[in-house]
Amino acid sequence: MAALKANGGAARRKEVQIWAEANISFTEWEQEEISESPVHRWWNFMNYVTAEAVKAGLLVKDRGLWTLTEEGQQLFSELGAHELYQLTSDRFREWYAENRAREDESDDNGDDSDESTRGSSSQNLKWTRRHIFHAGLLLLAQSPGKRLEGKQVVQKLPGAIPEDAQEALEKHDSDWPNKYGVNSLYLAVRVGWLQRKSGIWSLTPSGAHALEHYSTATDLWLAARTLIGKEEGEVALPPYLGAVSPAGQLPPTLYSTHNSTVQHLVSEIDAGTLALPDIQRPFVWKNAKVRDLLDSMFRGFPFGFILTWRSPSEVRAKAIGIQKKGMRVPHAQIGRASCRERV
Repeated sequence: MAALKANGGAARRKEVQIWAEANISFTEWEQEEISESPVHRWWNFMNYVTAEAVKAGLLVKDRGLWTLTEEGQQLFSELGAHELYQLTSDRFREWYAENRAREDESDDNGDDSDESTRGSSSQNLKWTRRHIFHAGLLLLAQSPGKRLEGKQVVQKLPGAIPEDAQEALEKHDSDWPNKYGVNSLYLAVRVGWLQRKSGIWSLTPSGAHALEHYSTATDLWLAARTLIGKEEGEVALPPYLGAVSPAGQLPPTLYSTHNSTVQHLVSEIDAGTLALPDIQRPFVWKNAKVRDLLDSMFRGFPFGFILTWRSPSEVRAKAIGIQKKGMRVPHAQIGRASCRERV
């Protein structure tokens, strides 16, 4: 709103972005790129809160032009940043509560009608979002490494949601997974349960914990909406685990753990998504130790941990010598294996 005020009350989206970058000192967390585009976290959040300002009657957005209303200009002059944000949030909640009441009433009135009419409009599809949300996170939780290419998630969504939801969505739009489905899953990105980068979607530790904590799609959906302030504490929230928080004040975890089979690790190496960088030390084990380790593995004994890390950018990947001509850049690299000898 300060950017608009400085430009006479109106400015294009790009002008707002340029003004903010020149006049606001963002934290490292706020400047982090959260998509391949790239989009910085602060800009993504600003788009959301200004959308709430539109519903609060303080701002108008029209074809990329943002304009302060008369009331918006007056309140900006009278209130401080925190007061203005709180007023905007309160008004948005009131608007949302009124619209949700109308939708609930519409759904109640439609319960006795033909089920085929349920998917006749996007408004009547809102009940399907929680199922899409739940199914998308489950697909990632059940995938090796808790990650998949985004297009794979989209392809698998139709077979992962209840039949009535799938039927309603198909009647509305046959291409719903690429549109409505992706939009519904973005809520998981906002609350830090899902990360999307370079076409790869990953379930975060907080996302995995949320799936374990909530037994139904409805509870999972309401918990996520409560975290971003769209619900009034209808479900108890899980404890903070150190993953990315929408509050913007807490750092992400440095690592996460998951179980992988040897077959899965070998398949990742064959596919070029897991690599051994040149900085790794030479192989030093004697044949007897290798034999004993393999024997322990075949018997089902635990054999410690393999530390991997996410590859940096393609330029960095080339610099450390892990990419060869014609090969793809690996998503992960092996750091150090910690194996306990069999007693």
